[in-house]
Amino acid sequence: MQIRLTVTVQLYFTFMGKQYNKVEKRRRRAAYLERLKARAKEAAHKPKVRRTKKVEAVA
Repeated sequence: MQIRLTVTVQLYFTFMGKQYNKVEKRRRRAAYLERLKARAKEAAHKPKVRRTKKVEAVA
């Protein structure tokens, strides 16, 4: 039973490797987009800092 299970798992990952990689890519992409949305939301709530031009002192 153990040998058969090991062979089955190896065959599964051998033949289904490309599809499994697609699933992983989708998960990573979804997580990335969530982080991107959170960062954009956080930036939208922060007040922008206004920078003033430095005035050169006339000597």
